[in-house]
Amino acid sequence: MFSDLLQDFRYGFRQLIKARGFTIVAILTLAIGIGTTTAIFSIVNSVALQPMPYADAEQLLEIRQVRKADQRTFSPLWETIEELQKQTEIFSSVTASTGMHGNLSGVDFPVRVFGHAVALNYFSTLGVQPLIGRTFLPEEVIEGNGNVVILNHTFWLSQFNGRKSVLEEKILLNDEPYTIVGVMPPGFSKITGEMSSPKAFSPLVANNVVDSMRFMRECIGRLKPGATLEQAQAELDVFAKRMEASDPEQWRDFSLRVEPLRDYHVGDAKPTLYLLLGAVGFLLLIACVNVANLLLARASSRQREIALRSALGASRTRVVRQLLAESVLLAVIGGAIGILFAFWSMNALLTFAPVNMPRLNEVHIDGFALFISCAVTMLTGIGFGLVPALQATKVDLTLAMKEGGRSSGDGQQRARLRNTLVVVEVALALVLLIGAGLLTRTFANLQNVDLGYDGDTVHLTRL
Repeated sequence: MFSDLLQDFRYGFRQLIKARGFTIVAILTLAIGIGTTTAIFSIVNSVALQPMPYADAEQLLEIRQVRKADQRTFSPLWETIEELQKQTEIFSSVTASTGMHGNLSGVDFPVRVFGHAVALNYFSTLGVQPLIGRTFLPEEVIEGNGNVVILNHTFWLSQFNGRKSVLEEKILLNDEPYTIVGVMPPGFSKITGEMSSPKAFSPLVANNVVDSMRFMRECIGRLKPGATLEQAQAELDVFAKRMEASDPEQWRDFSLRVEPLRDYHVGDAKPTLYLLLGAVGFLLLIACVNVANLLLARASSRQREIALRSALGASRTRVVRQLLAESVLLAVIGGAIGILFAFWSMNALLTFAPVNMPRLNEVHIDGFALFISCAVTMLTGIGFGLVPALQATKVDLTLAMKEGGRSSGDGQQRARLRNTLVVVEVALALVLLIGAGLLTRTFANLQNVDLGYDGDTVHLTRL
């Protein structure tokens, strides 16, 4: 059996070499479809499907305070987070962080640093340990002792050349000395949808952060083993009622809500990503239909060959297997080129992504994406090759062996099938064209929305 398959592939490869024009067009068509699908699926997989890079990430929940009147959500007050730590039983720990900005000096070039001020239990709640060094000590969250900092891995490499001796070094943030006590591992990323990942972390109370910014940027709770999202929401409902009873003025119009941490950070991006994945799926379908039509057209010129093989005793199954071997070879070569195209185009695609798209720094083509790409390649080869192969083996030996039998063998049934494939291809292309037109029109309308002021003279400065 294996030797027969090997013979089929060798013969199929020779046939593809003989029909160079057909082979090149088919391979390029498949490469574009498979390559684009691989690249977009890798983005969707990295952003929306893969778990967040924390230990037991499914136990992490984002806790939000909700205004009942308009359902607007925001992170709780620091005082609320302290009460959550004391009064809830469903969470093994509750932590928080807020924004931190500073000017780094004392290096080759001054750098504007975006970072996070984090609670003492922040890293332990996420289940992450520094690559080198340590996390914060209890005495360092006391006001006046918080001038210590932990660096992001990328920032450590770019500004300090990855030196392990960086620990205990002093740097100047806003002209105040800070001691470097740790460096986070490369897999750790702080996902907030910000324009860039934080470059440094400091204790939450440093520089009176709690007093000057009582609303946190985020509040994260880690469920106890075996606890569920529904149980957490039920306990928070009880907690909110208890808080309302003790402070009606503050809590009358508010409640608390929890959702998985990944869904909170990625939820808004999912519809766009899935829409994009659907669009490239249509593109792959168009490529498959196009190649199937090419195979049908090519089968017309091979009717005498197929009839001769059948007359010599080859079964229909054997001939179909031979034709499918050629289709699979086309798909494999096209898929290999497509995967190379996906690697090459990934950076280009990311440059067009919104700057606030979460988890962009995690996007890559991993083993799972390659597995899906290989599976799609094999299914594609069988899918676009099976119908033409079955159709091509429906031959009338008498007509096919006659002089001029080529045109006779291309009967009305094959012509109808080719016409049907053309209709399907045009229909799929129209779906994509209409969708692109609607998106373009929406974008144009958004560009022309009346803001109520002259936007040409207004500028935004990010501190």
